[in-house]
Amino acid sequence: MNIQKAHLNDLEHIVNIIVDSSIGEIYFKNKNLSKIIGSAISSDDFHVLYDNEIVGFIWSKKDASFDKYPFLHLITVKSEMRGKGYGRALLDYFENQLYKDAEKLFLMVGDFNERAKKLYEELDYKEVGILPSFYCDSVNEYLMMKEKNR
Repeated sequence: MNIQKAHLNDLEHIVNIIVDSSIGEIYFKNKNLSKIIGSAISSDDFHVLYDNEIVGFIWSKKDASFDKYPFLHLITVKSEMRGKGYGRALLDYFENQLYKDAEKLFLMVGDFNERAKKLYEELDYKEVGILPSFYCDSVNEYLMMKEKNR
C-alpha cells in the first residue's frame, strides 16, 4: 500500500471511483467531473492510494477551514474495496503526514453517509454543526472537527 500525490494520468481512475459511488450520484451528477478533478489534481493536495491499483483518494485543502485549518474536501474508496482499512489509511495520511502539525482538522459528511460518519467519530472527529442543503438540496452536511495535540 502506497499513498502519493495524484497525477493527471490518474484522472480516469479517480473519476471512475467517484462515478461508481453514492458521492458521484449525489454531488457530481450532471457535472463535468473530469474538469473538476483535473483542476483539483493540478492545484490542490490530491493524493491517491495504490494497492496494485488506485483504490482510493483524498482531496484536501490546507487553509480551507476558516482560512486557518486543513479541510478534507473529498475522500473515496472503490466500492468493492471498502471495509478493508483503506479509508482509515487515507485519514491517517491526512492527519499524520499531510497536516501533522495542525491543531484542528475539519471535514463534512452528508447525512446519507452514516458509515463514513461512524468512521470519523471512531477517529475522534466531533460533529460541530449541521449545514442544511449545503452542497445540494435534500442533503444536510455534518461539519466535523478533530482537535489534535491536546
